[in-house]
Amino acid sequence: MYIPTSINLNYFVDREQFIQGGIYYSKGVVKNGNIEVPFNVFAFNAGFFQDVFASRISSFKFSLGGGVLVGSEIVNNGENQLPSGITLKDRSKIIYGGYLSAEMELYLSNELSFVLKANENYHINSDLGELIPFFGAGLRYFID
Repeated sequence: MYIPTSINLNYFVDREQFIQGGIYYSKGVVKNGNIEVPFNVFAFNAGFFQDVFASRISSFKFSLGGGVLVGSEIVNNGENQLPSGITLKDRSKIIYGGYLSAEMELYLSNELSFVLKANENYHINSDLGELIPFFGAGLRYFID
C-alpha cells in the first residue's frame, strides 16, 4: 500500500502538445511475508504529451505522454535494520528511469479543468520494484 502525491506544471507548445514537469512523492510499505518495510520516494519527472482526442467544442481531451524521472528512494527511514532485528540489503539511493502516462481532461471553465491521470513509472535501479503505477485525480488551473 502506498500513498502518492504529484504536482505538475505544463508548458503548452501548441494546442495539441505540451511539456510537463513535476514533482512526485510516495510513502508506503512493502510487504514480504510477515516483514513490512516502509519507504519514501521523492522524484522529479519531465516529459512530452500529445493530445490524441479532443472534442469539437474543446470541453474534453485525452492525451498520451512519457518522459524521464530521477529521484531518491528512502528505505526504512534510512535505517539498515528493521525493528524485528532483520538487516536489510536494500539501501536508500538515487533512482532513475522513465514513465508513460495517460491523461483525461474535462474543462470546467477557461481557467479550470478536472484531470484524471494514470502513470506507469519505471525505476531502473529500484530495490522495491521497477514498475510503480500512479493513479490520480485533480484540478488544473491555467495561468496566462
